[in-house]
Amino acid sequence: MVKCKGNILREMFIILKNKKIKRGIIWLLLATLVGGNMISCDNKESKDVQSKVNKYLNETYGEEFVVGDLTKHSNEGFSGKYYYGQAYKKSNPDMKFDVQWDVGNPGKYIDSYLEKKWSKQGTEELKKILKEIYGQDIWVYFVLNKKEDQEYINCDYKEVISKAHGDVYFELAYYIPCEGNLDKKKEVENLNKIIEPYIKNNGMEIFTFRVYYLKSEYKDEVLKDLEKKKSHYVKLDKLYNEKKLINAVYLDKLNEVINKEDIVKKFKY
Repeated sequence: MVKCKGNILREMFIILKNKKIKRGIIWLLLATLVGGNMISCDNKESKDVQSKVNKYLNETYGEEFVVGDLTKHSNEGFSGKYYYGQAYKKSNPDMKFDVQWDVGNPGKYIDSYLEKKWSKQGTEELKKILKEIYGQDIWVYFVLNKKEDQEYINCDYKEVISKAHGDVYFELAYYIPCEGNLDKKKEVENLNKIIEPYIKNNGMEIFTFRVYYLKSEYKDEVLKDLEKKKSHYVKLDKLYNEKKLINAVYLDKLNEVINKEDIVKKFKY
């Protein structure tokens, strides 16, 4: 099953983390992926494609789906003409995901349903685990994706990680409100409650793991800004210099989490 643009960008990100590619080439690739011109199409044509995409989703996942309006785009030289929009499962209208049909006979169907499903499952469970660890509700951003995911259709997110032996796209970020100074060695014990079952035990070689330790009085301000921007990224040094951030830890490779001392070294401040 092929991925939508957002997923392709994430897979490119994994590749770029491990290969030195000239910056100009990277930006050319990104511009090509996200580019494309919207072109007009008549209502019947759009409805026909909408029906095709709906049939594809229903047959692929054995569920009933609703496909929203699709817009036609042209990206000559890369993917040609394609229709793009959003869909959702009839029983869960709040979980919208991307759908795309590349024009052709039979054409190519693309969707991000499994990524959305697995990411939602993981987010909900990780929130519960982190609440047990820290005794409070924690803001969590989590994405799980698996390239060529056909054989994982009936798996939950943990089964995907295990069955794929960690060969997945795994991105996790969360924000911990803190009082006073941070004991790094003690905090590594908490980090390992996530790192060991999800990353180390599955031999996950590459991943994105970010933890931010906010001063409690600035938690609402920072998280509100993240929600407004629809992003989980922060300007690290800016927040730190403004005395809103106590510390942060960035982990990306298995060899960075082999032992506790390795993890302590990855704290930013």
